[in-house]
Amino acid sequence: MNKMTAAHLWYSGQMYKAANRQKFGSNYQYEYDINDPGFRALQECATVCSVANFDKSLPSDRVSQINNDKSIKTQAEKDQKIKQEEALWDEKLKSMLYLDMPTTGDASESGLIKFYQPISDIAKMREQYPVTKDF
Repeated sequence: MNKMTAAHLWYSGQMYKAANRQKFGSNYQYEYDINDPGFRALQECATVCSVANFDKSLPSDRVSQINNDKSIKTQAEKDQKIKQEEALWDEKLKSMLYLDMPTTGDASESGLIKFYQPISDIAKMREQYPVTKDF
C-alpha cells in the first residue's frame, strides 16, 4: 500500500527533513524547530486548510464481512457483532501510530495531518478557527 508522508518542510527560507515525532521519539535530533514562527505558520496552514481527518470508524470491509456472514442469522446478532468489533477497533486505534491510522481526505492532506498530529492535536487547532462558507 502506498502511503503519503511528509518528507521535507520549507519555512523561514530553508528546507528541513520532516522526521515524524511519533515515529522517531523524543531523543531524536530533529532538523526543524517546532517553536520557530515559520514552522508554526506552516503547521497552522497545513492543519487548518486541510479537510483530512482521522477516521475512527470500523473499516467498511469489516462491516460488510459481518453483514455477509451467513453463520450470523439475525440482524440483531449482526448489529451486536458490529458493536463488539467497534469496541475492539477503538482499542486498537489507541495503540496505533498516527502514521498508520486511516484517514478521510486526499493522500497529500492525510500525510500532513499524520505529520502534525504528534506535535499538537489538529482538532484543537482547528477549533480556534471558525469555519465559514464565504469563499
